Amino acid sequence: MVAWVAWRAALPASAVTRLCSGAIVSTSRQTYHHGDLPNTLKRIALELIDEKGVNEFTLRDAAQQAGVSHSAAYRHFADKAAPLAAVAEDGFEKIHTQIADARDRVGDDPIARYVAIGVAYLSFAIANPAYFRLMYGPSSPDRSSFPRLRELDMSTYQIAIGV
Repeated sequence: MVAWVAWRAALPASAVTRLCSGAIVSTSRQTYHHGDLPNTLKRIALELIDEKGVNEFTLRDAAQQAGVSHSAAYRHFADKAAPLAAVAEDGFEKIHTQIADARDRVGDDPIARYVAIGVAYLSFAIANPAYFRLMYGPSSPDRSSFPRLRELDMSTYQIAIGV
């Protein structure tokens, strides 16, 4: 027994082993740090929305594809709606930029501005169907629950109508 205690004490904490049912079982835990898990989960969420649709998205599936536990995903997003809102926010930032750039390129002519804004809006919808479905579809996140999403939506709307 004394030899076991001395041998055990000499092991580093990360390589602790114990005798269990006649076999040596490692009890070391390697921590896994993903790096940028929220953005990875948002990217995967967008891919899953494109693949399956908004209603079929689950945070558990996104976590699995990211190679992390579902509990790790829930440390960054409280529920299924939170990553969807975050992805929609990204989409609104993108469409806002696209519409504003199109508007600014054509100058002060109001008809040219409306045409440019409309073309930019439709171009975004065609190039980014998953974003567009999430942002404007029937299963889009509830803006009242996500103030930043509501703010980005209104800001984009104001640019689109020329305010």
